[in-house]
Amino acid sequence: MMEALLTGIGRITTGDLGQGEKSKHLVMSYGKLHLNQSKKILPQSNRFGRMDDYSKLGTLAIALALQDAGIDEWSEKRPIGVIATTVTGSLSADMDFFNTVIPQDGLLASPKLFVYTLPSSFLGEATIRFGLTGGSFVVNEEHPSCLSSIRMAIENISWGENEIMLAGFCELTPSFFGSEEKGYKPGAVFFVIEKNLRKCRNLYGRILCDNSGVIYFQDQPVKSLENLVELCLKSSSANRLS
Repeated sequence: MMEALLTGIGRITTGDLGQGEKSKHLVMSYGKLHLNQSKKILPQSNRFGRMDDYSKLGTLAIALALQDAGIDEWSEKRPIGVIATTVTGSLSADMDFFNTVIPQDGLLASPKLFVYTLPSSFLGEATIRFGLTGGSFVVNEEHPSCLSSIRMAIENISWGENEIMLAGFCELTPSFFGSEEKGYKPGAVFFVIEKNLRKCRNLYGRILCDNSGVIYFQDQPVKSLENLVELCLKSSSANRLS
């Protein structure tokens, strides 16, 4: 049994955006995502406006998770890693870029779009902005529960590779390739997962992964990302009342 602590939540959905208990219960559905409040979340980001929507989505959710955990500000780089999963990744930006390649045999290909044609492009933006030096990568999500990154982050911490990990899901366009029919919805949810108790931190509770890959939060099995957020909010409310 591998164990860690969950200390921060950041999410952007069609319903709302926010940090953990400061926002509503997570409801992922189809519709327009909340990407128009970036200045409140990243007030000094000059690069943000040039990013594609997929990269904006992931960067903002990571920023909210770090803020919720109280580790968004830094003076020295930190060995914090990021694991994200996605279904279609940067496909929307890929298509926009390819539309600039077609005319004149690629002579008008857009370099601004090209830099965002990888599903991991937003990780570079986030790691530079927040001084994160741990291993960071994006994996294709193959299950509608969208818990793969959580499992890998707990494993990473248990193996001693990093003491703090960001893990989550980022999806802009689930309607491609029938992903919508499989239950995937647009949005981004990231969690801060840590090995040790840190002073002045927000602590939602203990998160575990057993040998068969089942994830538990406060000894309750986790069914999905939405379920994990719900369990975290219930745990946080209980702690305030006790």
